[in-house]
Amino acid sequence: MTGLDDADIKPTPMGVNGIDLQLSSAARAQFPFGVECKNKEDLSIWSEFKQCLENADREHLIPLLVFTRNYERCSYAAMPTDRFVDLQADQSWVETTVTAKRISIWDLVATLNDPHDGIPVIHLARSEKEQYTVMRFTDLLDICKTCPPEGDGTSKEDAEEIPPSLR
Repeated sequence: MTGLDDADIKPTPMGVNGIDLQLSSAARAQFPFGVECKNKEDLSIWSEFKQCLENADREHLIPLLVFTRNYERCSYAAMPTDRFVDLQADQSWVETTVTAKRISIWDLVATLNDPHDGIPVIHLARSEKEQYTVMRFTDLLDICKTCPPEGDGTSKEDAEEIPPSLR
């Protein structure tokens, strides 16, 4: 992200409800995500997605769950699959689709670190309405650099609801 300073991206203190990164309008223009961060050994991926969706929707941002665990060598990102398809544009990726109610997310994401041609992603589908794409967080950042979304993720009406301190 270019042209931003520390005041444009602020972490939300632990224990405070809502998204975990407070973004100025300039930051939202380059990174229009409502970020929910988790560092858990026992990650309940479906309930974490639910919390992420609720928080991002309140801010009119794209839901993005960023997660890791202790001693994990990288962080991972997950978002609704339809938003991933919109974002990735002409990128090539290697995909795996998983349909299950109970999954070991850590076993799945381990496969993302295997050698691949293209960006490795996993599509998780719990139902037709609950479909998410998981990738390495660094791959998501690379995608954002090469094909940033247009606009800041908000409409003019939505922008009026954004607190002035975040504009």
